[in-house]
Amino acid sequence: MKTIRTASRPIFLPLLLTVLLLAGVPAGAAEEPLPDEGTFSGDWFIEGTVTQVEVGASPVTLARLEGRVKLTTTGGLAREFDALCHSVKNEKTGGVARCMWTDDQGDAVLLELSGSIIGPAGTLREARGTVIGGTGRYAGIEGGIELDWLFVESTLDDSRFKGYVTKLEGHWKRPPSP
Repeated sequence: MKTIRTASRPIFLPLLLTVLLLAGVPAGAAEEPLPDEGTFSGDWFIEGTVTQVEVGASPVTLARLEGRVKLTTTGGLAREFDALCHSVKNEKTGGVARCMWTDDQGDAVLLELSGSIIGPAGTLREARGTVIGGTGRYAGIEGGIELDWLFVESTLDDSRFKGYVTKLEGHWKRPPSP
């Protein structure tokens, strides 16, 4: 039986050093801290479902919207979020939506939007809203948001749709860290 000899410089040493060096580096790039106040603008691609229900004599439209939000803030700070919104619209009160934007760390911004939130494909919709709070690094955040969105595709029965925001602007402020 033959014995296999290893080289005088084992291949494991460079590999081990590389692994040890990488272990000391955080998995993601260091995230810039969010300033205590500022403005933002961005893009938001949306898709969702719409359901109509009868409440008394009035139809009520329920919508679930999902998509990816990409924001740029004053100073060039960029953030991306997964967005989830639930909307209710009726003839008497118009439309209102509650949204949660969650970043890659699991921290969320909570928003309330009102306006012409849902409609048929090819129509531009306007909404204004309030940043009402957040979790984690967004705890205590407040502000305002304005947006216009355009539905570009919907099913024949308008139960599913896709669209994008043509204007997304806002401002925020949060209490200073103790």
